[in-house]
Parts: sequence; C-alpha cells; structure tokens
Amino acid sequence: MTLSRASMTFFLLLPVLCHALPPEFTATYSAETYGVTAAQATYKLKHKNNGISFTQHSETVGVAAIFSDVTLDETSILSIHNDKLLLDEYRYIQTGDKKNRNTRLKIKWDKTSNSQLSGIISGKAGNNPVEINTSTEVWDTLSFQLPLMMSVSEKTIKNELKVLVKGKLKTYHFVNHGVEKITIGNNLIKTIKIERKSGDKNKPLFLWFAPSLHNLPVKMEKWKKGKPHITMLLNSATFPSDKNFQFKTEEDFED
Repeated sequence: MTLSRASMTFFLLLPVLCHALPPEFTATYSAETYGVTAAQATYKLKHKNNGISFTQHSETVGVAAIFSDVTLDETSILSIHNDKLLLDEYRYIQTGDKKNRNTRLKIKWDKTSNSQLSGIISGKAGNNPVEINTSTEVWDTLSFQLPLMMSVSEKTIKNELKVLVKGKLKTYHFVNHGVEKITIGNNLIKTIKIERKSGDKNKPLFLWFAPSLHNLPVKMEKWKKGKPHITMLLNSATFPSDKNFQFKTEEDFED
C-alpha cells in the first residue's frame, strides 16, 4: 500500500517526537465471547490543542444485552511537552452495573522543568480517593495502546509501561511475537503480534497491530483460565487525513 500525498503531508506537520503520532481515526470492533458477539465498540482518536483526545464507547448487543445492558465510555486526554506525550486526564464511566467502577483522574505535570519529569495523579477510582506522585510517563487502560502504535515494528516494541488500573499504578510488560498473517473478514492482513504479560500466566492479552493501517490494532484477545475469553475484531476504520483510505471487513483491502 502506498501512502497518499495527504497522509505524507500529515506526518511532516506533526510535532517532533521520538515516534510520529497516530493519525486521526474512527474504528469499530465486535467483541465476541465463546464465539458469540456480545458487544460493539467504537474508538475515536482526534488531534486537538497540541495533543490527543482518545475515546471508546462500547455497549452490549444481541442476547448479551438481554441479561446485561451495560455501556462503557473511556476518555484519555493527552498533551505534548518536551517531545513527550503526557496523559492529562482519564475518565472511565460505566452504566448498567450496580458496582461503582467509575474513575475520574487528572495528572498535573510540572512543566516548568525541562529535565526531570514530575506529576501528581489525583481523583477517584470507584469510591476510593487517588493521589499518586510520578516521575515517569503514565498511561491508562485505553491510552496504553498509543505508545505501542507509535513504536511497534517487526523486531522492537516499547516493552514496559506504567499504567493506571482502577486508580493504582501497575507495570505492563510486553513481548513481541513478530509477524503473523491473520484473516479479518475477507482479508488476509500482515500484523505484528504483541503479548501483554500478566502476573497470572493464564491471563495474557494479545494484540495484533497492522502496519498497513497505521499500526491500528485489528484484533485483541483476552485470555482467561489459559484460553481465549474475549476477542475483539476490527469491523471498519476510516482516517480523515486520507478520505480515500478505509477498511471494511466485507470489502477487499490491499495490504
């Protein structure tokens, strides 16, 4: 696949970072559990105010919606400072669940220093107050995909990230399993398979990034008890920077 002039111009105009920011996109996914479609999700990335707004909305569908009418909205707001992409705000809002899982966090970074990174994370996760000091970049359960998209290649990957999970900082470790061709709809797509290691070896998360789609994840698979539990597959993807470039599962795609 050859990038259009519009796409190349987009990359040239980006701020100077170690890796180029992902382009704006809207992507839809189907989530399956035990072979049955249980939810639909829409991911949107937009460039704004010298940074990024990244959101996802998901809701149960089909038979699953009869038993559990749940919706989930996640929002990550990030800005660029000293060639770093920094998380400024994260929101996780879930409806249809009796347990309060909602999370609202803000990170106040000391942007007066040009060397040592320093920030204070504050807010609430569920009913629990959060206040954490950090001296490194942090991500959340949505935005952690961004540094992977920005750095993944056939041989390398940013192998460790600090991620906010339910108001606590955890370390995610990643392993690059190399190139794998997988079928999405009617298309055979070259991907790079990445594994997020879990403390429990029976609960890994696998992500398949497609270089021909700006390293967009085309498949995500969460395991439980040593076997796939939830699988998310890309249905469609559009990129505003190149309106002629899109992906739909029912259409032929030139990888």
